[in-house]
Amino acid sequence: MTNSVSRMNCDQAILPEPCQLMREYFESFVAFHSKFQGGSLMKTTSLLVISNVFMNLAWYGHLKFRTESLWIVILASWGLAFFEYLFQVPANRIGATHWSVPQLKVLQECITLIATRD
Repeated sequence: MTNSVSRMNCDQAILPEPCQLMREYFESFVAFHSKFQGGSLMKTTSLLVISNVFMNLAWYGHLKFRTESLWIVILASWGLAFFEYLFQVPANRIGATHWSVPQLKVLQECITLIATRD
């Protein structure tokens, strides 16, 4: 017994719904792939993750040094924030070629929520 389904063409009328779903899936995959050509999705996400590490250190790292003077921990936090911006600005510039500013902000917040979850 041969499997007639495996030899069918999607243009045949026997399975119109699954074939249409496959076409739509393939078209959306091609559109997605062409949108992120050159790895900008990975570059943006990677740079934002690195930026987030420095951001968390700048914002919360000073809490481990409660005996230090306030001006020292402020300067240290600003120094760490500098490195945050070294990664965040290029990430946003690269990402802005494909996403809107609100979409980039949502991506950044998702990374923050994932990185700081308990």
